[in-house]
Amino acid sequence: MKRNFMLLAAAFMLLYIFSWQYSYCSPSDFEIKYQVDEFYPPYEYAKDGDIYGFDIELGKLIFNGSPYSVEYSSDIWANVYKRIKAKETDLCGLISITEARKKDILFSNTVVETHRAVYGKKTLKVTSLDDMKNYIIGVQKSDYAETVLVDHLKINNYFTFNNYEDCIEALNSGVIDIIFGNQDVIHYFLVKHQLTENIVSHLSNLYPANMAYGISMDRPELVTYINSRLLELKKSGAYERIYEKHFHRHSNYYQEIERKRNLTVFMIAFIFIMVFIGVSQYIIHKLKRAVKRATRDLQKEHEWLSVTLSSIGDAVIATDEKGDVSFMNPTAQEMTGFKEDEALGKPISKLLNIINNVNGEEVQLPVQTVIIEKKTVELANNSSLITKDGKKIPISDSAAPIYSKSDEFIGVVMVFRDITEKVETEKALYHQAYHDYLTNLPNRRSFVDKLDKSRYACELEGNSISVFFIDLDNFKSVNDSLGHGAGDTLLYEVGLRLSHSVGDIGFISRMGGDEFAILIENAANTEELRIIAENILKQFTRPFIIEGNLLHITPSIGISFCEGRLATSKDVLKLADKAMYKSKEKGKNNYTILVS
Repeated sequence: MKRNFMLLAAAFMLLYIFSWQYSYCSPSDFEIKYQVDEFYPPYEYAKDGDIYGFDIELGKLIFNGSPYSVEYSSDIWANVYKRIKAKETDLCGLISITEARKKDILFSNTVVETHRAVYGKKTLKVTSLDDMKNYIIGVQKSDYAETVLVDHLKINNYFTFNNYEDCIEALNSGVIDIIFGNQDVIHYFLVKHQLTENIVSHLSNLYPANMAYGISMDRPELVTYINSRLLELKKSGAYERIYEKHFHRHSNYYQEIERKRNLTVFMIAFIFIMVFIGVSQYIIHKLKRAVKRATRDLQKEHEWLSVTLSSIGDAVIATDEKGDVSFMNPTAQEMTGFKEDEALGKPISKLLNIINNVNGEEVQLPVQTVIIEKKTVELANNSSLITKDGKKIPISDSAAPIYSKSDEFIGVVMVFRDITEKVETEKALYHQAYHDYLTNLPNRRSFVDKLDKSRYACELEGNSISVFFIDLDNFKSVNDSLGHGAGDTLLYEVGLRLSHSVGDIGFISRMGGDEFAILIENAANTEELRIIAENILKQFTRPFIIEGNLLHITPSIGISFCEGRLATSKDVLKLADKAMYKSKEKGKNNYTILVS
């Protein structure tokens, strides 16, 4: 009885302490103003009124299920940092940790490690950091790279830009000579704008810096909360999945775990080997003289092979001075499909077939060029190896002459590697730049490019071109009543129905928001366009089922029909937009055709 009374008293005491603690917490203590750079992909970027990127996805997981209410916003980075210093916001996107910044804000534990790089046009000569002083430099304002320029490199003469995309535009147009900054962000924009052939990294993996969440000095409790959630997400694997999605590689955390695991395996193997050596010591001692003799004989017999074996990490093929194969390592055998005993003594031109990916034409082997010119040769970009069984493998390749100790040319060594993963990564980034993230349809940029090309071709051939501009009626009410998640699902379903209704006769794009566009080429007359418009309206007679709700959504369609000597692409779009507004004025859920 006495024990039960004591337990009850303790429970009431804990309840009292809990209620007292939270009675002094105002609602604002659980409100967080979270602001990020509006243009710093793949870390963070704003698009169509929302914010995306590694930083945002990870941040939403951190605060998911927490008592905190988070208000997300974005601005140029210089303004973001000013506000976090002035305590006008509580949390900012990932920021490099420096001693100077520690005086102004608090930091979470490290989230990612980044590096700086020097980018310039391919013809530029930059071989060291000292060379940078000879060129006009561009950098993102208030970025960690600016701190490195001033504090470490003692360079004070440079141009600042609001974001790295502006830096790249300035470099491409000749305003600046080089860009110094975050290599992940710069590479993202180069792939997006298809500039990787013209603008390259001359110096990379410089000045590693740890990036973490920046926290206002007024909110120290957020440091403890974010650090604990980061640890949970890393252990669960959620952090790694988001990291791979945005950076297409493993994180330092993953590599450290793998390193520890490999170290453990190595230690176990080492102990086993030491035991084995101890047991076998007597036998090894007996065989030592024989092994030395065999090694000495082998070195004499295969002296010419020592240069080749030094490069055996990639696929390696060696030839004699005539171009006949004299050696293939296992990687080369696996990639080409030829065994070494099949290849030895045969001309390398009979084994290797390398083509240009753009035109499909056969490319001269670097080995043949080295035999003639006696100098190192690299394979041109966009080249692929055709294997024995016809498989096509993208490769990078180089070939170098082999000289004997007496400086006599005795052959060629060719080293190449499979770059399929790199090619696929660049394709994925290109797809992201030209397609809508939500519907996977081509985006506005892709549509305008297609319209420009189609308009020019149709004008030469004297054919017509038409644009359907589609706006969903009362779409805002869906977002207001059911939330943006339901609105996103609805837009995805609309894209599917439009694709089904048009098929292969049109090029469909999501232009942004609730607006879609369809490009139709070579329509004979407006009657063909009416049939397509009626078919689209028919697709919207069936309600959409979104999160268990039946939604009756209708489209207002504006159609421009242009033939003969066509107007500009801008005029074609403008005419379709004008027609769409006329459809709105007529009561929506209909179409209007305007002829140019």
